[in-house]
Amino acid sequence: MSQLTVLDAERQSRQASLDLAQATATRLADSAALLQALGGGWWDEEAQASAASTVTPAVR
Repeated sequence: MSQLTVLDAERQSRQASLDLAQATATRLADSAALLQALGGGWWDEEAQASAASTVTPAVR
């Protein structure tokens, strides 16, 4: 097996690893975009807790 064959195989392996990382990043970004489009989103738990504590119940 020649040195060139070994180096080419290593290059292909590293390129495949890079492609996998890029595909994973794209999938995660797409999942986040989908959740946000479906009405989800990013929220601040502290702001929600303080907003919930300031809401007064309706008096009947």
